Amino acid sequence: MLKKVQSTRVILEKTFNYYKSAVAQYTDLHELSLKELMDEAIKEQDNNINWKNQKLNKD
Repeated sequence: MLKKVQSTRVILEKTFNYYKSAVAQYTDLHELSLKELMDEAIKEQDNNINWKNQKLNKD
């Protein structure tokens, strides 16, 4: 997914590595894959859940 973002935007390699590291830390924190986190976010967005009540903000 990150490679797709990198290919559609002009992102320096250093910035890409920062993004990759941040995503790895976030997925480790929540013990979910990036796909699982994205699916959860899409589900909450589709259900119009206020950002204050989203699962991912509670940790």
